[in-house]
Amino acid sequence: MMSLDLILSPDLRTSSMKVSRLLRKMGGGYESLLLNLPREMEEGVMELASEHISCDEFIDEACRSRLIPEPVGSWEYALKPVLEALPQLSRRFPSLRMYCYGSSEHEFASIGVAVSFARLALKTALTGDVEVNEWRDALRRSLDVDGDATEAEAGAIVERVEGSSMCISDLGGRGL
Repeated sequence: MMSLDLILSPDLRTSSMKVSRLLRKMGGGYESLLLNLPREMEEGVMELASEHISCDEFIDEACRSRLIPEPVGSWEYALKPVLEALPQLSRRFPSLRMYCYGSSEHEFASIGVAVSFARLALKTALTGDVEVNEWRDALRRSLDVDGDATEAEAGAIVERVEGSSMCISDLGGRGL
């Protein structure tokens, strides 16, 4: 029988610290842990979990590989507690498999949508005119990006769920 426990956590350091504590306290019983990181980071996650690289080396490699958008500070600040918990989890539960199900493409597309909203907000503030069609188009792009990401992430999760699994997601994971 397969089961999936979904942990939703906002992209905030305090929430990440709570998830980290939850992971450190979790009992055995899970066969896999799914992380909302780009799938291209999966090999690095395994190296981090097996203590072949440090958390800082993992983040540096993600930056060098351009898997996460710049600036990295907020991403690192929010996610570091969970990343630092992975080696301890791996030691406590050596058979626990760790997978990534996110998409770096979605991360970059989300940044593009956020820039569009900021540009429109500035334009509205400067001119006093609300360009309804531009806002509608930006909202449509945002929904398309989020919908595409949710569909791709759900597919990646289904591929990787084994027996009893825990999946950590941001609040966008409600759609999973």
